[in-house]
Amino acid sequence: MKRDIFFKSFIITLVSVLIVFFSGIVITYFTNKKLVSERLKTETELTVALLDSAESFSALDIFRDQDECRVTVISPNGDVLYDSDTVEELENHIDREEVAAAVSGEPKVVVRYSETFGCEMTYYAIMTEFSDGEEVLIRLAVRSGEINTYIVSSIPFLLLALVISAVIAGIFAGRLSDSVAKRISDISSSLKLVAEGDYKPLPTDIKDSELVSIYNDINELNAKTVSYITAQKELSRQKEEFFANASHELKTPLTAMLGLTEIALAKEEDEVTRRQLERIHKESLRLSELISDMLKLSKLESLKDDETAVSVSMETIATEVISELASLIKAKNIKATVKGSATVIADEKRMYELMQNLCSNAVNYNKDGGEIEVILEQSANGATVRVRDTGIGIAEENIPHLCERFYRVDKSRSKKTGGTGLGLAIVKHICALYEAELSIKSKLSEGTEVKIVFKE
Repeated sequence: MKRDIFFKSFIITLVSVLIVFFSGIVITYFTNKKLVSERLKTETELTVALLDSAESFSALDIFRDQDECRVTVISPNGDVLYDSDTVEELENHIDREEVAAAVSGEPKVVVRYSETFGCEMTYYAIMTEFSDGEEVLIRLAVRSGEINTYIVSSIPFLLLALVISAVIAGIFAGRLSDSVAKRISDISSSLKLVAEGDYKPLPTDIKDSELVSIYNDINELNAKTVSYITAQKELSRQKEEFFANASHELKTPLTAMLGLTEIALAKEEDEVTRRQLERIHKESLRLSELISDMLKLSKLESLKDDETAVSVSMETIATEVISELASLIKAKNIKATVKGSATVIADEKRMYELMQNLCSNAVNYNKDGGEIEVILEQSANGATVRVRDTGIGIAEENIPHLCERFYRVDKSRSKKTGGTGLGLAIVKHICALYEAELSIKSKLSEGTEVKIVFKE
């Protein structure tokens, strides 16, 4: 942005200077043209003063052999009586514009190409009367190139002014871009600090009155935001602490319950009592899984776990997970396949948790005789993991809520399918941890596809 501001400011200033530069050339051209015209008129009147009669034409010989100026004496009917450039007889000049203008009593300056000189000439003629009463026209001509000479002589000064203006424009644009960039950088730094729960007010002792108002508004908003963030962080800390403590506290009695029910089941022979013990054991297992998932989620949110980033083969992980789910897959007569390969730089334990949650969902919510596909793809941009199933599917309106904690599409099925309601919440947090993109597509009675893209 700083570079854009610099270049735009510099270009705008430079274009303005160029406009002034070329305007200066145009003004110089017309000014010098006017000066040449005025000089020509004055010199023509001075030349008239040299002549008194036809015998005084010799006084004009001072103009002979001069390339810059030409003097011609012409009769009112257009005959050339004298020309400083040649002694040869010349054609009638009555059709010349400057001659016709002088005869009519309205002399004017005329610019025209001269065959004699082979360049553009500026002409001016006036009518005068000799002492004997004879009327003649005195015409002076100078090379129009003199105007260009004036312009050429002015160009070095104009170029110098252009260079100085360009340097000043660069300095001005640089300072402007630095000033704007600093203002934006100050705001950005302040907002970053706010996001981290800190607060540093923007300085309002600046000259820009418009920015003072904006800074005051941002400071006020930031103060409120920091206060809110601090309260949220404290609430989040208390929640994490509660989950961690509650999970640890519950795990010990649950382990004892599981052990005791297993011992009781081994000894109990009464069928009714056995069914009750089996139910207690099953619910204890379910509660143990729930506590385990709560602990995983708590650690993911607080990032207190030690993360070891290594090259992880997702094919190996997927094969291992499918193997561990083999008994459930066999019970529902599901066909499970792993296709392709992909490698992700991540913590191996996290990738196992991710794949285990995705595949267990694909099994639990599948139909008898259904299919599960784990499709892995590697590209120059990263790795893609897809888990597809031909299960019961999910209604479109429920898809946005699937990664919420304890969300159930059909609560009546939750006890049949098992699970804790935290699986996709864990998947979502793992994806966020590695900045991976998570997307879910599903249709009722057709199946579901979960896609995760890990960027390189």
